[in-house]
Amino acid sequence: MPDVAINWTAVLPEIILAGTGLLVLFLSAGRRGRGGTGLLVLSALGAAAALVAGWLMKSGDPAFAGSVAVDGISRIAYVLLALSALLTLLIASGYAGRWEVDSGEFYVLILFGTTGMMTLAAGLDLITIF
Repeated sequence: MPDVAINWTAVLPEIILAGTGLLVLFLSAGRRGRGGTGLLVLSALGAAAALVAGWLMKSGDPAFAGSVAVDGISRIAYVLLALSALLTLLIASGYAGRWEVDSGEFYVLILFGTTGMMTLAAGLDLITIF
């Protein structure tokens, strides 16, 4: 089996968003009702960290044996998607409070959805996109 180097920095924004989503999900697991602003702040910080990580990425060779692109287009997609997730979280805070859906799962869906969109934007193989 050939030795394939794995470049984890190529998917750092996705790792940050998925990790933040898991943390918010675990923190909201035992709560009933509203999650409060702490989960929103944590989710927004994760989206902001993914935005900074996407902004500071360096273009290079494809990662994960050529299945993930690390080029200018994927960097732009990372930045735009992380920015849209951050703005969605901030705008949705008023909506969530008004309709009483201010629970952690609401924020987790936004974070995991953005992670999936980033994976689609950077995928080079059909298997990665699936």
